[in-house]
Amino acid sequence: MVHEPDEVAAAFESAMHEAEVAFGNGDCFVERFLARPRHVEVQVLGDQFGTVLAVGTRDCSLQRRNQKLIEEAPAPFLAAETVRELERAAVAICSRAHYESAGTVGFLVDDGTMSFMEVNTRIQVEHPVTEAVTGVDLVAAQLAIAEGAPVEAVPGLESGVTPEPRGHAMEFRINAEDPSLGFVPFPGVVESLQVPTGPGIRFDSGVAAGDSISSRYDSMIAKLIVKASTRAECLRRAERALAELHIHGVPTVVPFDKGGARISGFRRGCRLEGPTTMCPMRISACTRAGSRRNCCRICPRKRLRTGVAPASGRWANAGGPGNPGGGFRPARRTARRPLPSRAHIGRQHRGGRHAGHGGTRRHRGALARRRRRPGARRRPDRRARGDEDGTRSACAGTGTLHITVPVGEQADYGAVLGTID
Repeated sequence: MVHEPDEVAAAFESAMHEAEVAFGNGDCFVERFLARPRHVEVQVLGDQFGTVLAVGTRDCSLQRRNQKLIEEAPAPFLAAETVRELERAAVAICSRAHYESAGTVGFLVDDGTMSFMEVNTRIQVEHPVTEAVTGVDLVAAQLAIAEGAPVEAVPGLESGVTPEPRGHAMEFRINAEDPSLGFVPFPGVVESLQVPTGPGIRFDSGVAAGDSISSRYDSMIAKLIVKASTRAECLRRAERALAELHIHGVPTVVPFDKGGARISGFRRGCRLEGPTTMCPMRISACTRAGSRRNCCRICPRKRLRTGVAPASGRWANAGGPGNPGGGFRPARRTARRPLPSRAHIGRQHRGGRHAGHGGTRRHRGALARRRRRPGARRRPDRRARGDEDGTRSACAGTGTLHITVPVGEQADYGAVLGTID
């Protein structure tokens, strides 16, 4: 990335050399850097008669690991002309490709600059927010078009023009992940599930109390869709719905969703300064700590504060539709709190409250190696007293450690790794 014109030649030469060394091909592309982009989508429907119609826009900027967490429709804080240009571009792209079916055209939008990303040739996870504000059943429309029906035959699209959105809708993905551990997936059993109800509340889920969440598939277990007449009312309704949602047995991203609904920059659409990083870890820290200490500045007009979480040793920024590209600036830097260890070994104290407890795995993974704590002394007779593979070891003054999971074997959440006598 270069910031000055006189740096372009040297940077391009360096990029070509790196590409030749890594891939054997020095061809490079030059494109504009978007400092504070937003992820905006246009929902389209195309039929076999050449008609392509834009159904509406969505904003999906709040993400983690390039996967969406909170989506809303219509895309807020966009000028009317920008919305029309996005819809015209989406229709032109799909018309040129003779696209048939439901699809989503994705763009990066930055201060009026619109950059095409991709076309998702399918129904998106976040399609309910568009259905909520347009009244168009996108799933039924996709099936009808596949059977040969024209777009104008879809209920709600008889006029052949993009419908005007009515109200505002948001979708919160409910994933079996722990935001405080970097959104690590947690397989397990849903012990209890209490879902919110009321006007404007829709809860789509494929699980019920007693169901198991497998580690082999995506961690999303439900979607909470909230609709109201305005965005502000939608956020208030979302706060109440999230407070009523209770899932026990596996950690979920609900605490993060609650924090996101309360963040002032997300609610008010403040324009913030800073680099582009759409990382929700900062909101996660706020919801986990329950404190406004160790905070950062979030609004240039009024010093509002949230929690802080570091990412890869550097301060993370959060982006969203009201906060394109993030731009949080830390008020002060504090010592990083280490993450909990990946495995826990329970001590068996005589008569203590931990007696009989075994070590359990905090989340799923493979046991890579066993490592003794620095400074711990090894007994000379370790092999004589232990098993052939060394799974029984002892450290002076700490007792005997029994590891029951072989190296390289997968350990699911809750699995016992070993015990200490």
